[in-house]
Amino acid sequence: MRKELWHEGTQSFWEGLSPGARHALKSFAQPSHYPKGSTLFRAGDPAHGVFLLGTGRVRLSAALTKARSLVFRTAHAGQALGLSATVRDQPHEASAEAVTSCQADFVARADFLHFLDQYPEARFQVVCMLSHELFAANEQLRFLRWARSASSRLALLLLAWCAEAGVDSHHGIRLKVPLTERDMGQMLGVSRETIVRALARLKEARIAEYSGRILLVRDREALASMASPLARWSVDTGISLPRPELL
Repeated sequence: MRKELWHEGTQSFWEGLSPGARHALKSFAQPSHYPKGSTLFRAGDPAHGVFLLGTGRVRLSAALTKARSLVFRTAHAGQALGLSATVRDQPHEASAEAVTSCQADFVARADFLHFLDQYPEARFQVVCMLSHELFAANEQLRFLRWARSASSRLALLLLAWCAEAGVDSHHGIRLKVPLTERDMGQMLGVSRETIVRALARLKEARIAEYSGRILLVRDREALASMASPLARWSVDTGISLPRPELL
């Protein structure tokens, strides 16, 4: 089993609440369905409340320029979206788009603040969630600082995916890639074309092959050497690299 040095799993917002608090929060919730590709909120929109994700995955991104965005987190079931902006009564800092079909409970700001006033345990949950978001943001900054080139960033990302979801096979480590080339580029701060070229170089070097969302890593050690000295150390020690939350 690989050890986790920096990354910690995100606890569901509901898990830290007593049965009474859960019942009270559900009484305020307005359940909604969001098809794949739909937008829950956009950066700059007023924060009218919190979205408690029940099923599916949601991509959170921020615009770097008019033509480029940076994907910095993928939220999973149990997480609260729009929490910081709602508590601070400020516009959303990021946009939230459904990566898959999603179900989410919306709790209006006034109801959510009333709920926090009635249940102190929920305030602690808010602090935990916001602390985790800050931790994840710092982790991604560390990730981008360690890997300055696009090839190194991609290699670090593929190594993280291999550690989390890779399956050993006769030919190497096989896994299903959860993002498109465009998504990977947005997450790593580069263009789709750059990702395509980097993947092509990996194939030419017989390090990894990518086809139809399936990645086959033939030489994990060579991939780690491309990433950074830290990644080389990770392979030797079994300690996972810091990475953005994508899976």
